Amino acid sequence: MMFILKKVITLTSILLLLSVSTASAFASTFAFEIAYRDTVDTTPKHNLSMTMAYKTGGGIDEYGLSNNFDYLMNSELFSLGGGVMFSRDDIQLRVQAIYWPLYILHSRLGAGVIGHIEWYKSISLTEDLLPGIYWQFVPCSWFRIDANAHKLYKFRTIFAIADEVPFLISNTAAAEATFTFTLPFNTDIFFGVSTYEKYRYPIFGATSFYLGTSFTFEKHVYFSLEAVAHYIDFFTLSANFEDAEFKLTTRIIF
Repeated sequence: MMFILKKVITLTSILLLLSVSTASAFASTFAFEIAYRDTVDTTPKHNLSMTMAYKTGGGIDEYGLSNNFDYLMNSELFSLGGGVMFSRDDIQLRVQAIYWPLYILHSRLGAGVIGHIEWYKSISLTEDLLPGIYWQFVPCSWFRIDANAHKLYKFRTIFAIADEVPFLISNTAAAEATFTFTLPFNTDIFFGVSTYEKYRYPIFGATSFYLGTSFTFEKHVYFSLEAVAHYIDFFTLSANFEDAEFKLTTRIIF
């Protein structure tokens, strides 16, 4: 009887300890959530942007000049957006949705999906689907990390062989990490590495390195300059520089 009583007391103590630990964890999570929301303004914002880009050429994409127009709505729980890109012989459409359910350790974690369609000259039609996870870390008011990782499903129809091979399928991956520093006078400096871009979805290993600066005028108008270096097979011994791209973006925030 005493043996059973000791077992019951031990089990009760363990359950009580687990309950206290769980409550502490939830309290800590709530505290970190409050800290994150104190650091980041989670009021829904709408962004309209226009980007003019010049690519030096020599790569897979032959166009030199391109323009894209994008919309983004960013709120506490959702980020929704899309856009269109035009170049000489290329038209692309893009949509994106992210759900942010978790706030912890000055971070927010989310899951989302990107859909992309590219009509390239009279050569091919490509559809890309990228389900993935997102992480944003804001430890203070002057530094931020944005990172994400995706599974990339690529479906491509090459018009010249479409009768025999309706479409080609590629299963690969995509990832991105951006580091942003906020300076005085509403100025940001950002840099990062990515295996994909808004209107560029190669197979994994075609890596982009980018560096840019931005200026926000009275919290409503945003200008940025960005330089991008594209590489092919970067993670192998045969890594080659593909081309460079320079971007000028104007954005209105409301």
